[in-house]
Amino acid sequence: MNSQIDEQETGTNVSPNLDPFPHIESGNDYVDLQDYWSAADSYSQAHSILIHLSREKKDDNNEEDRTRISRLYQEQAGLYLQKGRECLVDAMRGETNSDNSGDRDEDGAEEGFLVMMRLFEQLKEDEKMKREA
Repeated sequence: MNSQIDEQETGTNVSPNLDPFPHIESGNDYVDLQDYWSAADSYSQAHSILIHLSREKKDDNNEEDRTRISRLYQEQAGLYLQKGRECLVDAMRGETNSDNSGDRDEDGAEEGFLVMMRLFEQLKEDEKMKREA
């Protein structure tokens, strides 16, 4: 992702098309393949988009509708943050098992570290949102 849409607001890069569903679908596909690092990354992207959408101001809705829609996006963002966390734990568990068996993949470990750092950045944002609500 090379877009910088609201990077300061969400703490991450957000897809320019602002559609979380391709990321959710790819996350589900990666889980089926047991590629938990990629699944965590996909769910992380979905989370970022949903957070952005929850904060987006739409002029065509009244205040009550905007608040309700924003809450729905926030709930879904929380769901995909949780799924990303679960995948992260599974990926780290897999790394630990690989380390213990002596079958370590250095490239996979580096990719996993980058995914983990993006998720940690979002954890901070998620905690901030809870306190603001």
